[in-house]
Amino acid sequence: MDITLILNGRKIAPPLAAYYLLSNLEARGHTADVRYLNLSVLRKEECLPVDMKKLWKVINSPKKVIAIGCLNDLLPYVLFLLHENRDTIRGKTIIMGGFGPAEVAEEIIRRFDFIDYVVKGRDPSILASLLTFMESGESGFSLDGVVWRDGSRVRYHPASIDHFHRYIFPSRPFSDEEKVRVFYLVTVEGCPYHCTFCDASQALSRSLQYRDLAAIVEEIKWVVRRMGKQVKFSIVDEAFIVNRTWVLRFCETLKEHNLNIAWGCFGRIDRVDEEMLDIMRDAGCSALYYGLDGATDTILRKIKKQFDVKTALERLVLSRSYIDDITASFIWGYPFETLKDFLQMLVTIRGLGQKGIKTQLHQLIPVRGTEMYKEYKDAVCFSPDNSYSSVAYPLNREPADFLHFVEKNADIFLAYSTFHTPDREEKLRALSKVVTVHPPIVHHRRGIG
Repeated sequence: MDITLILNGRKIAPPLAAYYLLSNLEARGHTADVRYLNLSVLRKEECLPVDMKKLWKVINSPKKVIAIGCLNDLLPYVLFLLHENRDTIRGKTIIMGGFGPAEVAEEIIRRFDFIDYVVKGRDPSILASLLTFMESGESGFSLDGVVWRDGSRVRYHPASIDHFHRYIFPSRPFSDEEKVRVFYLVTVEGCPYHCTFCDASQALSRSLQYRDLAAIVEEIKWVVRRMGKQVKFSIVDEAFIVNRTWVLRFCETLKEHNLNIAWGCFGRIDRVDEEMLDIMRDAGCSALYYGLDGATDTILRKIKKQFDVKTALERLVLSRSYIDDITASFIWGYPFETLKDFLQMLVTIRGLGQKGIKTQLHQLIPVRGTEMYKEYKDAVCFSPDNSYSSVAYPLNREPADFLHFVEKNADIFLAYSTFHTPDREEKLRALSKVVTVHPPIVHHRRGIG
């Protein structure tokens, strides 16, 4: 079967899903043309709304099957355009997937009859299996990892989390391979922590699943051989640094195979030490991203980060002495965050900048299924002005019919909601003095997108 596959991404940093999905489609005899939902093309200037005509041009395809993977930021845009063009897509099979649709898969199937399936499982072979079933014409659909409509009922059977053997690469050359500058890499999945604002441990499992190091080595070699040594590898694992032994083995393996690559990863501030940082630097690590998420011990205790501010700041400075590119991420807008907590965070951010440490500041969004969402559900409020959001765009710049669509389905598009936070107006006034541009849209961590 030949389909159109649409994914968040860009040519210089294609999503891993593009490779893994295409390889599994190829293995089952299916083909796909890949298109990207690239917002740098869809909206060339920050102050302008998304170009709906360009976005629809990406989505619209003459093929009978269109599979769309997206994140939280573009989910309402995609569903809105499909809704507005229901007559155009009538007779086509529309499949959705990715973190955005997966989190609300059942509700999407229940509410939008023009969506036929939502792939919720993370196994990249699920789409290929679904296409094979569709091609067979058989009845009695039942496929793990897929949410589907069975008459008036919505059905779903979870897929196995053992899917690393499906992380394979297509034999055909990938389009514009020479333009790739960043390649994302998965080495371990899962998260053993219990941060109250984040659902990573639920979505990815609390137990850690490790990839075979030999498979990782072959993947790195494949990338370097096809795309050149200029590619920087970005390890996207939530828990890469949780297991010290794993980190050291990974670094040793890179050295053993003479893989002189530049790479960055997420860090866990209470798990790094001088020896680990030295070994990581020697193995090519050039960037570390830490999620601190608060700047007072009160906030850190309430969100269950399991470290204190003193430890975090000391380890940040230590990390900067070994690794040049250090980023500390903070979150504001907790439903229990006082003005004092917030102002202390701004002071901390300024101090870190003076030490050569990069910082990011993200507005908290509600994530269903989390401990915080369950406790503070009544404090969730729709927010058309997302000027300080890192995962959503200001809706007050968009057409009125789109704004109405998002507000009507606000429970699905939680990226466009916030928690009511104390002293919000005072916090916004303080932010306006220190933030002069809209923060970059990022998708690194599930608690923020």
